[in-house]
Amino acid sequence: MFKTFQDLKILYIKNSNLFDIASEYLLNRFTNLIIVDKFEDIFDSYIQNSPNIIISNIIEPVDDWLDILSTIKSFSIHSKIVILTDKNISNETLIKLINLRIDGYIDKNIGINKLENNLDLVANKINYNLKMLEKERLLFETLNIVEDFIILTDLNDILYINTPFLNFVNLTSLEEFNIKYPLLDGVLISYNGIKYSSSLFVDMINTVSNITGNRVTDDNKKMIIVIEQNDRDKNSYLLFEMKVKTVGSNKFRSIIFTNINDSLDKINHYEDIINYDDLTKIYNRKKFNLDLENSVNYAIKGLNKLSLIIFDIDNFKLVNDLYGHLTGDTVLIDIAELISMSIRSTDNIYRYGGDEFVIIMQNCDINNAYNTAERLRVMIESYQFNDTNKITSTFGIAEFRESDNIKSFIKRADDALYKGKSNNKNCVIVIK
Repeated sequence: MFKTFQDLKILYIKNSNLFDIASEYLLNRFTNLIIVDKFEDIFDSYIQNSPNIIISNIIEPVDDWLDILSTIKSFSIHSKIVILTDKNISNETLIKLINLRIDGYIDKNIGINKLENNLDLVANKINYNLKMLEKERLLFETLNIVEDFIILTDLNDILYINTPFLNFVNLTSLEEFNIKYPLLDGVLISYNGIKYSSSLFVDMINTVSNITGNRVTDDNKKMIIVIEQNDRDKNSYLLFEMKVKTVGSNKFRSIIFTNINDSLDKINHYEDIINYDDLTKIYNRKKFNLDLENSVNYAIKGLNKLSLIIFDIDNFKLVNDLYGHLTGDTVLIDIAELISMSIRSTDNIYRYGGDEFVIIMQNCDINNAYNTAERLRVMIESYQFNDTNKITSTFGIAEFRESDNIKSFIKRADDALYKGKSNNKNCVIVIK
């Protein structure tokens, strides 16, 4: 709730040597009226009461009175000073009042109605300023409860920093921050892979803001930066997304740092759900389809050779029937782990469905793919699985050729597997 005119606090400096026409009006108009009629009490009364408006007659000695008003103006930009004048005011005094930037001049002989109108103008200005101050207070409260780190800069200094950022670096004030971390030096480690120092502050901001000459052509570009957190026991590094917004004029920038570590964790979590098989923890068929499309695109451009291995477990239904599905699941898990550890880092294994697996082999021709498949077949055959007899597997292989598309490529490898299953199983078949 903003203050009404009646609630405004008025400090009235009364000239006890002159007849005072304003006191009665002020007493009736404002409930919070403080009257001072002793020169030596003016400043103390101002300090004690923090008035919104100071109304004063011109008091002798003028220079001492002006010194007090000057001191008051230096203490607060929010208190308005109104001078009651008359036609006898000297030009010299008037010039001094103008230099002090006094907020209003009222001829005390103009009558109560005009006096009231003039004071209403000042009171309106006061109430407007109070509303702006309240909005400003609410704005800063809002900036201090958001999770993002926010600073305001004129490109020479940090002018504002919100509380979450201060808390992050275990400081309590802007002054401390500017001393310990001038222009973010020591807290910002790098931006877009570039090691940071305060000398790069403007360059970094201009990179994000896309400054052309003196004109900002595109705000709100994003940049990934690293910020160091000193949590006393150890230093940790967090990733932030940095955005810059021009405010007020081209002289000021608001910089917003958004912590993206949690977002990355969520992205990785959902990628695990989307791309990995629940049972074997290797890539699933959805991931296979995506990776094969990318690999085929490279192969079409002639950038590398590409081979595909499809294999499954021989008589897997019999394993489930004889030993139970839990044992069958264990076999699938063991084979997925065994193959994953036995192929190149550039190769990827996927669970294609049921007991069927597929391997994408980058930079691999048909001969090397055959040698790999044969080695894996022997490995599975000789592996000692728990609670089961010997397990064997059958492999089908194809190398990508110019006439292939994704479907024909998979079909040739699948046809090779089917051919192996139709023979004696536990073999490697190639279809060229």
